Amino acid sequence: VPGDAAFKLYDTYGVPLDFIEDTIDSRKLTLDREGFEKAMEGQREKARARSAFDGGRKDVEFAFDSDSAREALRLAGDEFEGYTDTTVHGVPVLALFDESRRQVNDLATGHAGYAALSRTPFYLEAGGQVSDSGRIFTQNGETEAVVEGIVRIAPGLPRAHRVRVTRGTLRHRMLVTTEVARELREATRRNHTATHLLHAALRQVLGTHVKQAGSLVAPDRLRFDFVHFSAVTRDQQLEIERIVNEQVLKNTPVSTEVKATQEAIAGGAMALFGEKYGDKVRVVSVAG
Repeated sequence: VPGDAAFKLYDTYGVPLDFIEDTIDSRKLTLDREGFEKAMEGQREKARARSAFDGGRKDVEFAFDSDSAREALRLAGDEFEGYTDTTVHGVPVLALFDESRRQVNDLATGHAGYAALSRTPFYLEAGGQVSDSGRIFTQNGETEAVVEGIVRIAPGLPRAHRVRVTRGTLRHRMLVTTEVARELREATRRNHTATHLLHAALRQVLGTHVKQAGSLVAPDRLRFDFVHFSAVTRDQQLEIERIVNEQVLKNTPVSTEVKATQEAIAGGAMALFGEKYGDKVRVVSVAG
């Protein structure tokens, strides 16, 4: 069965991949999986091109003063410390860029731009979860900037903090403290856990063919996209809500551990179709 034909059933008509594969197997045919994945990648590229994140400027590249400045940023690394800390002290500003993403030496009060740091507790938008927000400031209180979001400069380079300077001047090589807005982070984390509770409830009520097809996780709301062969009835919706609310009220501890990918999958972790995983994964578990 041609991969592009199978992908049209999956992408355009919403037929679950499991159903497509079972139907193909029952007729003793095979799926052109390479063609299917090629069509999937083509659709991803179209989706990325349409993305309006960061004011529709995601395709605008960061302009460096020189190749050596770019190389220095690459060598500095990109260490995310947000799993354990929401505040990190003594972080040097590696590079600054203005609103049009041209490299500059400083950003004065009232100006917006981007700050690259080698260590940060700020989460970069990924997997549907929005970026963290918060602030960057100096210990003496002379300089402060609001962090409105995080963007990737380029593969292999540190993430850039989209900032608006509210006091003083943010300068290249200045030592700063980075602080995530804790209440917003905690609210986002709760909604992220809720998407997984919802996923489990959907599979329990509608069937195990239900898989995540996209999501939005923000501090004030969540959205969960999935494929099903009919509309969810009112009774089903109420049952799904009852199951999720029951789990929320139990307040079961959430555990986190890093495992080898194959070990995690063998242990029951769900690997979503289309996702790319490395040798190790961070597994988040809620008992039951």
